[in-house]
Amino acid sequence: MGCISPSAVSRRRHGLRGAVALLVWALISATASGPALARSKPAPEIKDVEDLQILDCLLPGKVRRLGRRSQYVTPRRPIRTTAVDCEIRGGDYVAHDPSSYASALELWLPSAKAGDAKAQTYVGEIFEKGLAGSPDHEVAAVWYRRAAEQGFARGQINLANFYEKGLGVSQDSEQALEWYRKAAGITEEMVLDSRAEAEALRKELEDATREAEELETQLGEAERSLETVRSDLEGARSEMEELRRQLEEAKASDAARAAELSAEIERRETEITTRTEEVARRSDDVAGRRQAFEDFRKRVEEVRAAARRGGAGGPSIEIVRPDVLATRGPALVPVPDGVSELTVTGRVDAPAGLTTLTVDDRPLEVDARGIFETAVAFEMARKEVHFEARDAGGRTARATLVLAPATSEAGSGPAGSGPAPVEEPAPSGDRRPKRGTASSAGELEGSVALIIGVTNYSHFPSLETAASDARELAELLAEKYGFETRVLSDPSTLAILLELKTLAESLEPEDELLIYYAGHGKLDAENRKGFWIPADAETDDDGKWIANEVISDYLDLIPASHILVVSDSCYSGTMTRSGLAQSPAADHPGRSRMIAGKKSRTVLTSGGLQPVLDSGGGEHSIFARALLTVLKLNDEPLSGVALHREVAARVTWAASALGVEQVPFYAPIRFSGHETGDFVLTPQRTRSSRSQASP
Repeated sequence: MGCISPSAVSRRRHGLRGAVALLVWALISATASGPALARSKPAPEIKDVEDLQILDCLLPGKVRRLGRRSQYVTPRRPIRTTAVDCEIRGGDYVAHDPSSYASALELWLPSAKAGDAKAQTYVGEIFEKGLAGSPDHEVAAVWYRRAAEQGFARGQINLANFYEKGLGVSQDSEQALEWYRKAAGITEEMVLDSRAEAEALRKELEDATREAEELETQLGEAERSLETVRSDLEGARSEMEELRRQLEEAKASDAARAAELSAEIERRETEITTRTEEVARRSDDVAGRRQAFEDFRKRVEEVRAAARRGGAGGPSIEIVRPDVLATRGPALVPVPDGVSELTVTGRVDAPAGLTTLTVDDRPLEVDARGIFETAVAFEMARKEVHFEARDAGGRTARATLVLAPATSEAGSGPAGSGPAPVEEPAPSGDRRPKRGTASSAGELEGSVALIIGVTNYSHFPSLETAASDARELAELLAEKYGFETRVLSDPSTLAILLELKTLAESLEPEDELLIYYAGHGKLDAENRKGFWIPADAETDDDGKWIANEVISDYLDLIPASHILVVSDSCYSGTMTRSGLAQSPAADHPGRSRMIAGKKSRTVLTSGGLQPVLDSGGGEHSIFARALLTVLKLNDEPLSGVALHREVAARVTWAASALGVEQVPFYAPIRFSGHETGDFVLTPQRTRSSRSQASP
């Protein structure tokens, strides 16, 4: 029989003690950490919309071990998730509604007081939404500032929005722009041009104000001088009348006196003629000075407005007809044989105020919507047409059309003459790029699209174009842009929320997501809340309406870096939060690198807080037709800002032709986690060519 040495016995005892300890630890963990076991259970069948609502959940603490003999339970942890997920993980929750905001505040406040920037931002948003239906912007601003000063982008964006609108703080466009820039990661060096521009605006305002004051002084002096001359003229005319009366009396009795009076009257008539001419000359001078003063006063107001809107983007020019898209340099327009004159229609947008618009140095008239139209002569020879817009801040935008005979140069222009006609890429096997890869330019390439089209309703009137809009967009995004598409036709409320839940659980941070919705929309006018209306929604019960707030909550939960919602429905403008549709970094040369590293949650809407057209674009709505046209014409990386400009120009023009006002909007989505990034649509062909060109 063999013997066991004391050291071996000792090792065996330690090993047994360790095994027992591990077993005890496992039992304690299994007992105290409910979520670990719960996650191993199959998820319950979801049958109720309420199971898919986003809410604040307080998870149980985790059992931690400290050394060999000590363990402790961590504090309970707040998260945002769905009701069903919170239940599976053993958490406690309160639903998102005004009556429960106080409970939500209690859940997040301890972490916020401990310095957690994300919790501080959530607390600020709870106060902004209103604990009992009444927002407390001043308290919200305090929490946003605490998060912002820690460098938390979402808190910085919220604080910037408060400064922009004067909510809880004094309205200050410079402070708003500064916080927007910090959220975007724009360094001191990167804002020098903007500050120089602002300083130039201030100097221009000072100079214009001083010159306007001088003109006003000169005008006052000229008006007083004119009054003196007019008074003298009236006196001379009165004296003339008296002399004529004396002459009539002298004619009968004193010939010499009559001759003397006649000479005096002739002299006075000459003097009166001279004074009358002087009055007319001075009147013209006063009128000119008054017009100059009014023009300068208007200029002062434009410059002052431009200085106040320091964050507003510069002007832009989009050509609507002929249908072209200038992504690189001038746009090439093939002109058919026999055409001697081409009508060019476009739209100019100048947030800071438009001062001039010209075509080949000729002024162009612009209507209230920014629409312009001009006839361009063409003599079957290559011709460039130059448009230029200037805003109140002195910034300019230019657009060039290259007209060329369709039979000769349309497809073979030199480099820089504009993009070649768009061709669809040849069909390939797996069109979707690999998840998590990126090109040298930094574009995200994990592209997913959820396309929702509701045409047939159970209780609402049916729509004409939603199904065809959704179907064609899905095909275009898959074929040309490499999206993995999921189309929901006439879905129920539960189907839409289940799909959003799936996206929240399956997407990764390096992915990008596009959500398109075409269907009815509703507006709660009292609370200014908008809703999507699924196929099974009822007209007199909003239980199955999907509020914009619910969509925002899901976007906050979905981990994808960039999310673009395209909403073609009535009242879809209620989703936006900021007047600054364009990021302060939008025109900076390094913008593509900045937006790649910042989360974006933006919405492109077919209109604002009013109904929109369901038709007008053939078998599509005018918004869907414009969107499809731009995406088909595009052959380069296209940012959400640029997409909006092109689509808005076409929609505004088409709606005005029908006698309707409809202007698409583009802006960050309220309470969704936007961090100043932007969505970029890149055609597969462009992405592939860049990848092949990379070393």
